[in-house]
Amino acid sequence: MRRDARRHGAMVPWERLTIALSALLAMAHLTLATLAKPIRALCSAVMGGHERRAMSGTRGDGDSNSAKSNVFLHALDDGFTVHALPGGDANGGVVLGAGDPTAPAATPRQARPSARPLAVFLPWLGARPQAAQRYRDLYHALGMDVFTVESHVSHFLWPRSGIVRARRALELLATEPRLTGGDGSPEGGRPLYVHAMSVGAYMFSLMLLVAQGEPGRYGTIIGRVRAQVFDSMVAGSLEHMAKGVSVTSMPSYLSGLTYRSTLAYFSLLRPYTVAYYEEALAAFKRGPCYAPALVYYSLDDRLSDAAVVNDTVEGWRGRGQEVSSVCWDKSRHAAHMRTHESEYLEALHSFMAARGVRRLAPAKL
Repeated sequence: MRRDARRHGAMVPWERLTIALSALLAMAHLTLATLAKPIRALCSAVMGGHERRAMSGTRGDGDSNSAKSNVFLHALDDGFTVHALPGGDANGGVVLGAGDPTAPAATPRQARPSARPLAVFLPWLGARPQAAQRYRDLYHALGMDVFTVESHVSHFLWPRSGIVRARRALELLATEPRLTGGDGSPEGGRPLYVHAMSVGAYMFSLMLLVAQGEPGRYGTIIGRVRAQVFDSMVAGSLEHMAKGVSVTSMPSYLSGLTYRSTLAYFSLLRPYTVAYYEEALAAFKRGPCYAPALVYYSLDDRLSDAAVVNDTVEGWRGRGQEVSSVCWDKSRHAAHMRTHESEYLEALHSFMAARGVRRLAPAKL
């Protein structure tokens, strides 16, 4: 009987037990990932008071030279921040240097809308503040403020929560004065430059999916996108996506178990996971954004199938979209700039210069 079951593809009891246990582990992983953010925030609030008081004495309040060497930070919502350049029409705020998440909100007098371009930065999972700041600095040097949209593993494992996140990002771009610019309307809003890395590209695909379903409300936001940069996008089979979750969200000694658990989780909850991924991928490949794109990837990236990335690039070109790509034989996932810095920066600056965006002189930063 058991041999007949194996011959016809049926699962024997131990296989069912393995899948059930793996699914339970994946669900536990999802629960822990969901709770991790508020726990870290609570610890930061309890332990960070002394650090904030110590930093307040070195902010350079009233010192114009100090203000010019820093950016203004605005925490708009959980995981949504704006890092604004100083200047005559800049979004004012408390000067705390680069990327300090403890900054208080700006006062109404300081929160003046800006007409300068806005970079929408979607970093990789678990990006450390200092590492993420290197990419924000690239856009500050191009004269842009930076709106950061963080992703958490729960947004990936439970796509419905990711869609809620994507809609919130679009809503902020549509209504938040620091992001819309001008009179606060999305129609006359600031030009947008998207830079999405690893799973950040997945979050942007969810934003496209939401905008595609609600064109009356969010279509004008997609129309404001002038250029897109995709770095190490997680693309390919479910195995690639599961590998991406395990490598970027868990310690190395648990990555193998997390990988198997995540695959089982996808299999058992396919209507609530895989179906959404396929719809988001379709929105990414054939969606409403035709802005010129720059794509970084490598042939040896275990988290991204280079053939799928190349097919995506060729599909965009086939529909008339302008696309530049940089592919390395060997590199590191979400670390191409660190591994190939000169090539990375040269491609980015050339791509932006072709859009009429050039680096500011140092004195203007």
